[in-house]
Order: sequence, then structure tokens, then C-alpha cells
Amino acid sequence: MRKDTEVVLGEDWVTTPSSVDAELREGRKRRSLIALNRSPLARKIIIFNLLGLVVLVGGVLYL
Repeated sequence: MRKDTEVVLGEDWVTTPSSVDAELREGRKRRSLIALNRSPLARKIIIFNLLGLVVLVGGVLYL
């Protein structure tokens, strides 16, 4: 085996992060809270889970 060869484990080790990755990260940061306001399904799921937690805490406090 020659000593001047390099071992490459995957594509991410060879390429550098591009500006597209940075743009995607910035877009995700901006959409994190706004997405909940625009998605009625996500809002319903969160409200349902919060109501379940309120019932659970109320039941524990009742005991």
C-alpha cells in the first residue's frame, strides 16, 4: 500500500459547505416559529398535546 494516498470516507469530507447550505439554514431559522402560525394541522396537534398535559397535571394535583 502506498503512503501518499488519502482515504476518503464520504462526499462530505471532500467538499466544502456551499452557500446553498447557509441559505437553507437561514431559511429554516426564519420559518421555525412562522410555520406554526401558517399550519393549522401543526397548531391543532400542539393545542391537543397542551390540553392533554393540562389534564394530566390536573389529575396528578387532584390525587
